[in-house]
Amino acid sequence: NRYALSAETPRHDRLLAIVLDAWGSPQLGFDGNKHKWSGASSKAIEMVCSWLAEEDLEDFREYCKGDESVDDRRLAYWLRYKKQITFSKLILGRTIWNAGDRRTRAFIARKRGRLSQLSSVRNALVLRIGKWWFVEFSEKGKACCPYREGCGYEFDFSLPVFSEGELRSVAAIEASGGIRLIHRGDWEAS
Repeated sequence: NRYALSAETPRHDRLLAIVLDAWGSPQLGFDGNKHKWSGASSKAIEMVCSWLAEEDLEDFREYCKGDESVDDRRLAYWLRYKKQITFSKLILGRTIWNAGDRRTRAFIARKRGRLSQLSSVRNALVLRIGKWWFVEFSEKGKACCPYREGCGYEFDFSLPVFSEGELRSVAAIEASGGIRLIHRGDWEAS
């Protein structure tokens, strides 16, 4: 709570690790630990959610680097909104999820239940801003899929495994009144 009162609150990785170990993630209470955050101020919770979003965005870019088609502009775009992102989650494809190297296994262990699997080789990142959910895919040429909460197609992002079709639901996008956001348009400039 004290740190959140500071004028600037750059990500404090050690503090983040301590609170995640003790209380779990504050994002939506998916992990059953929401009551542990009841003593934290809303400003502290927002700060931690912002740190998690920043870390997830950086990890998404870093761990999908092996795919030559990863678009670095997406990281820069979404980092502009990190203070507004209240939920973020990496959904890793089979290639990363099943990798046996020590670095990847340590990464998956560090994320402690804040990851899901995608039943394809692609990777995805889920972000929530206000009442909107955004699903980004790691490859260039894959549009960002926006979904409005309450559109009738609610997603349970606590699930351990997703199919790509679930995350690209045209019916959910249309019911939301949204459109697929292609990464070569004016929307990235706003």
